[in-house]
Amino acid sequence: AKDDGDDGAAVDAKDDGDDGAAVDAKDDGDDGAGVDARNDDAAADQDDDGVDALNDDAAAAAAQEDDDGVDALVAAGDGEALRKVYRSRKKLTGLVVTCGGDNLVRVWDWRRGVCLKVLRGHAAYVWSVLVTDKWLLTGSGDSTIRVVDRATCRCVRVLRGHEDGYVQGLTLLHGSVVASSSGDRTVRIWDVESGEQLAVLRGHSRCVWQTQYYDGRLYSCSKDRTIRVWQPQDQTKNTKWKCTAVLRGIHGKSINTILVVGDRLWSGGDDGCIGVWSLKTHECVRLLHPENGTIMTLSLHTANGSRRVLAGTDQAKVMEFDATDKACKLLSTQRYHHGYVWAVHQRGGVRVSSSLDMTAKVVDAESGETLRTLYGHGAPVLNAAFLL
Repeated sequence: AKDDGDDGAAVDAKDDGDDGAAVDAKDDGDDGAGVDARNDDAAADQDDDGVDALNDDAAAAAAQEDDDGVDALVAAGDGEALRKVYRSRKKLTGLVVTCGGDNLVRVWDWRRGVCLKVLRGHAAYVWSVLVTDKWLLTGSGDSTIRVVDRATCRCVRVLRGHEDGYVQGLTLLHGSVVASSSGDRTVRIWDVESGEQLAVLRGHSRCVWQTQYYDGRLYSCSKDRTIRVWQPQDQTKNTKWKCTAVLRGIHGKSINTILVVGDRLWSGGDDGCIGVWSLKTHECVRLLHPENGTIMTLSLHTANGSRRVLAGTDQAKVMEFDATDKACKLLSTQRYHHGYVWAVHQRGGVRVSSSLDMTAKVVDAESGETLRTLYGHGAPVLNAAFLL
């Protein structure tokens, strides 16, 4: 159902008639028409296993600094190398994954600034990345999701189902069940192990940017300025879902990102506002106005037992909020990119972020000092994450 313009209501109870209706009309093209630009070389070079070994010389140089033999295995350029890296727990904090507008996914050892692997196969911008214990999933403007075995860096299957829309977000629900959100205005539920599409959730009238899963419920945000709450009607099969509430009335423009923090749901959008919602009542309990531009992304980390929320903006800023404080106090603002910050995550005292400036950066969270700048995509870096 289209937005009725009533921004005063915090909650819109589900209307069984309109939320069940399929939304088959295609997006009008203003949600990122450029995402389908092809990279002819990458598309032509794609191989069966989705893996391309990168620059042996760079890997060999990294091996010279090695103190336990792991980097020498990386220089071999085969799947067994990364398998050994993953088994060495102390090395995991030094691995990050990035994806971008060059249609590629890159695995980095950020401590040495070396790209270990390049994953090919997508035929358009790679927007989203999800890391699980077993899989590395990537979503693209080619409407597909590629499932890569983390141990071998081989693509084991491709999930197809989204229609003419880029896969903007990926969320792990439980086990091997994953949700994807897309420019085709749907959320789709998948069993990654089997490759089966379990359900299609329709109701949003514009592209769906992100999803979050918490306590058996799935939350989705959209360019239609709403957040929808979904609940499975068959907990074991995940094939039937019902929209139980629609949150609206706070954001005047697209809601780009959402984040569950305890019993609260944070939302950020093109209006520069951050809404904090109660998961119990679905009412907005706090509205922050930290930015004149756009809130691109939200993420969570903990520090000294307190919850902190990071927000990336189109003004190249990374802001940190105290989510434990009722006032959601702004603690710091840092700027180390020169363009939109598409993603930012923190592990311990280190942050990784991706930007429109064609770089990913690893920085010291406290000082904002850049520890490593990762070059290589030659295009906007649209997402980044730690490899567990």
